[in-house]
Amino acid sequence: MKVTVDCGTTSGWLELTSSFGSIISGTMSMLIAETSFMGIPGWRIFFNLVGIMRVLVDFLVRFVANDPRYLGIKADKEKDQLQLKSFKEEISELLKEAKAIINGQLEKNAQGRRKSQ
Repeated sequence: MKVTVDCGTTSGWLELTSSFGSIISGTMSMLIAETSFMGIPGWRIFFNLVGIMRVLVDFLVRFVANDPRYLGIKADKEKDQLQLKSFKEEISELLKEAKAIINGQLEKNAQGRRKSQ
């Protein structure tokens, strides 16, 4: 089973929901800040509410979200598990990609200068 992810769409949804969350939490904090409940200032109530919501979201993500390391059914875990690389391998691959990009850009600049002369 091949999983395709559109990173642009995912990033857009993340930014959109983050913005809406900031708007809603900012509005709620302003409304609650001036009140008190049983002698507890509103900002402390809101602070605890945000913490409780965070813990609830963490539990939901843990038990509801799919782990991308396991793409198939549970019986195929070992076959579908992504190959994890060591830190050294990741860095060397990153440097190779960076060099290829820089070399490609330098070649394009040199070709552009030749054409303009």
